[in-house]
Amino acid sequence: MRKITNKQYALSLYQAVKDAKGGELKTRINNFLQLVKQRKDLKKLDKIFLQFAEIYQAERGFMAAELISAQPLTSAVKEDILAWLKKYSGQEPLVKERVAPEILGGAIVKFSAKVADFSLAKKLKDLNIFLTA
Repeated sequence: MRKITNKQYALSLYQAVKDAKGGELKTRINNFLQLVKQRKDLKKLDKIFLQFAEIYQAERGFMAAELISAQPLTSAVKEDILAWLKKYSGQEPLVKERVAPEILGGAIVKFSAKVADFSLAKKLKDLNIFLTA
C-alpha cells in the first residue's frame, strides 16, 4: 500500500467536505475516517486535522500566525503588527500570542513557514557576530 502524507489526507478531506452540508457532511467525514482507519493511519489524525485547518483557513483568505514578545503588547502595537502582516501576506492573520522574556524586547512573527525576527536578542546576537568577525 502506498503511503499517504498528512497533507494529502487533509487535502482530500477538504475537497470532500467543502460543499457538503447536514447528513451529507457527516457521511463524508465518516467515510474519510473509515479510510484512515483501513490504512492504519489513525495515529496521524492530529496532524491531518492541523493540516486541514491550514488549508481551510488559506482557502478562505486567512493565515495562522504566532506573535512572540518579551512582554504583553499594547493593543496599538499589536494592531500595527497585524496591519503589517496583512499587507505583507495579503491574508487576514489569525494570531496566537505568546510571551517569551528570553527575547529581551521587540517581537518575533511566525507565519506561512516564515519568521520575521525583530527581537532584541537577535539584534544583540547579530551585533556580537559582527564585532567578533
